[in-house]
Amino acid sequence: EYTFPNVFTRHLDAALLAINHLKELGHRDIGLVMTEGVTVGSDQENLEGIVNLGKAMGLNIGGRYNVICGDYRQDLAFEAVKDLLKSSNRPSALYCCDDYLAMGAVEAAEELGLDVPGDLSVVGMGNYVPQVNLTTVQTPLAQMGRIAARMLAGLVFDTFKGPEHVLVNDNSLIRGKTTAPPSVRAKKSIFR
Repeated sequence: EYTFPNVFTRHLDAALLAINHLKELGHRDIGLVMTEGVTVGSDQENLEGIVNLGKAMGLNIGGRYNVICGDYRQDLAFEAVKDLLKSSNRPSALYCCDDYLAMGAVEAAEELGLDVPGDLSVVGMGNYVPQVNLTTVQTPLAQMGRIAARMLAGLVFDTFKGPEHVLVNDNSLIRGKTTAPPSVRAKKSIFR
C-alpha cells in the first residue's frame, strides 16, 4: 500500500485481455514470461491471479511453462525462453509481462527455427516499441503521465486536493503477430 499519491493500472486486467485473445485463437497451453519481481508482493499476487484466471478459463497456464527473467531485459528473456522452447513439451503461446521480454521471446523462437506466429504466438504488454509487429496490450502511459504531472504540480504548489490513488484502466489489445496454434489450424483445414 502506497502512502503517497500515485497513478497505476491493474496488470491483471491487461493480462486478461492478452490471455482471452490467445484463448479465442484456440491456444490452451500458455507460458508466462515474467521478472523476478513476481516472487514478492503485488507482483506475486498478479502472477497468482493470472494463473488462476487462466485455469478458470480451462487453460494450461504457468506452472512448468513459467519463465522467470532477472529483469525487464530482452537478452535475459532470450536466454530463459530459449531453454523453455527447446523442450518437446512447449506451450503454443507466451504471454510476456513486458514488450522487451516479448521481443526476447520472439528472438529465441526464431533462433531455434520456430515461426512466430506459425509455431508460437507471443503477446507482450506496454506497446513500448510500436515499430515491431508484436501483439501487445497497450497500457495508457500518456494518460497516466498527464494525471501524475497534475498530481505532482498540486503537491509542489500545495494545491493538491486528491484523489490520492488513481486507477487508470484503459488497456487495449494491439494485434500484431498472433495466430491459432498449429493443431487448431490443422483441424480447420480438414473441414475446408
